[in-house]
Amino acid sequence: MINSYSEFLYENKNQSFKDQVLTVLEPTILQICERMKQNIIEAYAKKDIDYKWTQFDQQMTRISVIVDMLKSFQKYTKPSDVLVTLVPREGSKGIEITAQIERDGQVYDYYTHAVYAGGYNIQREHLRYLTKTKLPKVNSDLASEYINKMKGLKKAERLQVDIRDLEKRAKYFEDRIAEVGHLTDDQWAERLEAEGHWAWDRPEWKDMTKKHNFNNDEDFYNAEGLRLQQEHIKRMKVGVERDRDSLKSVLKAIQKAEAKLETLL
Repeated sequence: MINSYSEFLYENKNQSFKDQVLTVLEPTILQICERMKQNIIEAYAKKDIDYKWTQFDQQMTRISVIVDMLKSFQKYTKPSDVLVTLVPREGSKGIEITAQIERDGQVYDYYTHAVYAGGYNIQREHLRYLTKTKLPKVNSDLASEYINKMKGLKKAERLQVDIRDLEKRAKYFEDRIAEVGHLTDDQWAERLEAEGHWAWDRPEWKDMTKKHNFNNDEDFYNAEGLRLQQEHIKRMKVGVERDRDSLKSVLKAIQKAEAKLETLL
């Protein structure tokens, strides 16, 4: 914890106004993020949903807290302003920030009160700020850096959806391979016959009405039936190999997407 603001300002005199604010408010930001996390989890619990907090949720919550906070400051402050004092207080409904800000040699009192507002997800849960100060409005771009970071995280969110879809597809191939990838030709024949496949569901020779189509030869008819069965078994085994190739391709796509996601996060 900082012993005094004079020490803080001396140690951080080369920091921008934005960085000074964020440095002092870091413990408060962590508290707010934890409160919002609990709010969201409790809101889902009321819907009988056991929500699992993710790394993305953690990152998005932190960035959104900083964006809302800096947006409240940027209405009245410039990057060149000097932070004289800043005292945050967390309450049951939100956060209070009392500060003194120097501009052009004049010190202004600055007070903002933030309340939790929103719902059951990180896009809706946020802090709404009500500010009192005699600083003239300037509408600077104090929050622009973190707004861009939020855009990057939204790209990450879309990427997570893609990864989940790929994982579902990978599981389909894995389950398929686990089910039939080990089958021998005889086991394939038993399986297809049990399923009533047409190549195994052929009438007996004595019941054939168009025997001339098979040279009126029972041996030829049976040999043709066996050939059709073997061809189909071969086709099914080729399908398994295609599933293996598809699984490799999907796993590679997941690995690539996860690497990109890690970079974004």
